Amino acid sequence: WNCWLMEGVTGTTPADHRVFGGDLIGGFTPQNLQIVATIGGQQVSWTPGTKQVGNLNGTYSSLDCYSTPDICYSQAWGSVQPGLLATDGWNLLDDSSSGRVVPANSSDPLHWTWWDATPVDVNDWYFFSYGTNFTDLLGDYAKIGGSMTLPPRSAFGTWWSRYWAYSADTIVSEVLSGYANYSIPLNHLVLDMDWHNEPTDKSCSSWGNFDFNTNLFPDPVGFIEWVHSADNIVGRPLKLLLNVHPQSGIDHCMERYVEFANIVGVNPATNQTIPCNMGDKLWAETLYNVYYDAQPLAGVDYWWTDYGGCGGPDALLWNNYAYDSHMQIARQRRPLVLSRYGGLGNQRYPIGFSGDTFQHELLLDFEIETTPMAANVLFGYWSHDIGGFHNGQGAPGDADPTNITGSELFLRWVQFGAVAPIMRTHCDHCERRIFEFPYHFEQLRDAFYLRDALAPYIYTFARQAFDTGIALLHPVYYDEPAQPAAYQYTHQYKFGDSILAAPISAMVDPTTNLTSKTVWLPGGSWVKWNGSGPYSGYTTVTDTYTVSEIPLYVKQGALLPLKNISMQNVQTTSPDMMWTVFPGGSSHPFTITDDHG
Repeated sequence: WNCWLMEGVTGTTPADHRVFGGDLIGGFTPQNLQIVATIGGQQVSWTPGTKQVGNLNGTYSSLDCYSTPDICYSQAWGSVQPGLLATDGWNLLDDSSSGRVVPANSSDPLHWTWWDATPVDVNDWYFFSYGTNFTDLLGDYAKIGGSMTLPPRSAFGTWWSRYWAYSADTIVSEVLSGYANYSIPLNHLVLDMDWHNEPTDKSCSSWGNFDFNTNLFPDPVGFIEWVHSADNIVGRPLKLLLNVHPQSGIDHCMERYVEFANIVGVNPATNQTIPCNMGDKLWAETLYNVYYDAQPLAGVDYWWTDYGGCGGPDALLWNNYAYDSHMQIARQRRPLVLSRYGGLGNQRYPIGFSGDTFQHELLLDFEIETTPMAANVLFGYWSHDIGGFHNGQGAPGDADPTNITGSELFLRWVQFGAVAPIMRTHCDHCERRIFEFPYHFEQLRDAFYLRDALAPYIYTFARQAFDTGIALLHPVYYDEPAQPAAYQYTHQYKFGDSILAAPISAMVDPTTNLTSKTVWLPGGSWVKWNGSGPYSGYTTVTDTYTVSEIPLYVKQGALLPLKNISMQNVQTTSPDMMWTVFPGGSSHPFTITDDHG
């Protein structure tokens, strides 16, 4: 084994690893702790303070940025945190400052495990020695840090989201009818901020309250039931997510303010805003009992907690835990919390919301490179604003879908979304209805069809991520750690075991209507998604692509389960599923994961 817990230096170690310890008074130092390990056939000595030089990066918390594209791109890279993997062949995880948890009390109606303060003067270190066996480290870390939680199956379909003041009527007439009329797959419906009530008292918050705007949704319960019905306009049940900002607290304009205030010990006659404190058990339980688990919000499937957390030892991580646990315990369903990344451990509480992204190819390029990189901290489920959130300074934008440059950028983002962890289009009051883009509608719909078809394949490898610690999207160097090219070609990644994806971020040449991309192929033989090839491994392939094409390579002879368009929902499988064999080579068996989702 390759990991040691160091709260002392006693215990056994493998024959090729030795730990020497002395007096621990004052903590770990080079004088009282030395680890000698055999890495890559060489003996390596490590002591506290040894500098790591080859970290392969982890991920970030948020891509929020409203400056210029260059500044936002630079800021994004500056926010990337170190990962668990390094070419040094070892890593130290210092968990000393994290909060602790205490077991649930049997009298607690929610049976929540709660937090306790971090003990003082305690060193809680984990040392990993793995050489280039990167996947071994990830599996070992999952044993101590928790596995990547498997999201609901529906999450791997397609999502509709847009910051826009829709009503119960206009979300049907302006959005869902288009999905139905153009036969566009859809599984999740997201309502951003405008579902909230707009108080007449402007000292109160419309940003974070928990009341429906009944001018837009006069019958919230009826609307939610209709969304969940197979008789809705798209002909299959949809999942509903609402955007919430609980950090705003509970103000006197909210319905049930008096009830909430009385429970938490605030005099409601004062009309004072009750600050958000998810770290306080009574406050959190009251929030769920009074609002989330009461009608109309009791019918909402999942939450988009668009904020940085409030209360607890590690506010954002703790808040993600609280929402996740409540969904499992009180609602007895597989959890999904769309929220920003809260650091190591957040793999237990998917899905990540990457923030307010600039509509620019630089940021698309960044997402293509860094989304698989997040696998280095087991964070396998980033959900980006596909298309970018805002068209600020210097962006082509796509508020006008007849802007061909903005339309092409949106297309390339959607094509990336087809082979991303989550495919959720979104933006701030710009256009995201693909049927409104005259130049690229067919190509946009093809990308939605591709995503829909891949659902059984994606879900199978999402389950494997839970079991192994290897994310659906992961860097090529997991498979080829001895190949320098595996580290150099950073805008491609493994998508499951059988597919190599290299989405395009560059716009086509206006003269040729083509763009070029070079892909490095790992060992083995490969064919393109259309079956052309074969191509030998350990070589580069440079080719030109039209706006219709996504560079996808498949292992020769691979057997892939694909969803037939006649299968109306990613939640179900049927005899109509297509088992697709890619030409050449010997066939590869494929065991599909299928469950209630």
